[in-house]
Amino acid sequence: MGLVKELPKLERPREKAARYGIEALSDSELLSILLNNGYQGYNAIQISTDILNKYNGLNNLSNIPVSEFKKNKGIKTAKAMILAAIFEIHNRLMIKSLENKETIIDEDYLAEKYYHALSGANQECFVVVIVNSKKQILFERILYRGTENMLTISFDDIYRILIEQQAKYYYLIHNHVQGDCSPSEYDLISTNSIVLQSKKHGKVMLDHLIISQNCYYSFSKKKKTTISC
Repeated sequence: MGLVKELPKLERPREKAARYGIEALSDSELLSILLNNGYQGYNAIQISTDILNKYNGLNNLSNIPVSEFKKNKGIKTAKAMILAAIFEIHNRLMIKSLENKETIIDEDYLAEKYYHALSGANQECFVVVIVNSKKQILFERILYRGTENMLTISFDDIYRILIEQQAKYYYLIHNHVQGDCSPSEYDLISTNSIVLQSKKHGKVMLDHLIISQNCYYSFSKKKKTTISC
């Protein structure tokens, strides 16, 4: 495939968007506008199509780091940062839109909120959400990221934040990369340990949620629940 400018005028993404509206563009055409240009005769649309095929669609691009984007032909640091920034903006907007809802902070709320940020990640991420006695969010943060298949959880990190925030109650959330939200043996052992340590220090873990592509697991309910986002 040649350069984008060699395509018929109304098949070029920018010209097509100008005439029919940005919503008329395909996923690869939208992505090609961000990339702007291609690489040695390999145009931006083809690069975009290859990226979407490699990561199975736009949804799975939302948590890809700059280093991973750079592994693709024609994507250097500047373009990788643009892509990572766009998807990070998307994640934050999704989270903010949920924060604006007048709803009770519970397992379903948190699963829906963090589904958008964690379900497409290519590594496990560990989140702590600290709430008050009325279950209003006081503090939330991704504490650290693990390897593709393992995340080591430390109560010390959680406890430090609870002390800083002068709080007692919290939720834990992490994702499973492989698509199954069922807890692993390590998840069961570490969660039980953290519950015991929390009680010892006068703190309360309200729940630990494991989020995957289409479901989440609640330790407090001890069951899977489908996420309809």
